[in-house]
Amino acid sequence: MATEKHLDNSIHICKRTNYGDKYLSFKELPAKPVKEIEIKLPAITRYKKPYIPPINHPWRSFQFANTQEAKQRIKIK
Repeated sequence: MATEKHLDNSIHICKRTNYGDKYLSFKELPAKPVKEIEIKLPAITRYKKPYIPPINHPWRSFQFANTQEAKQRIKIK
C-alpha cells in the first residue's frame, strides 16, 4: 500500500500487486467520527492470582532430606 499526494493536492491510495498497481477508491471524512455511546467493557483477561496450595497439601510437608541428621541440622540453625 502506498499513499500518493499529486501536484493538484489530490490524495490517492495505491495497492501494489504482482500484476500492476491498482488505485483504490475512498472517501475522505471531514472529521473523526464520535462514539454515540460510551460503555466501558470489562477486560477479557484479568490478573490471575498465583496458586497457593492449601495447608494440608503434600507440597507443604515436602522435604529434600528425610533423614534424622538433616532434621537436626535444620533445628540447630
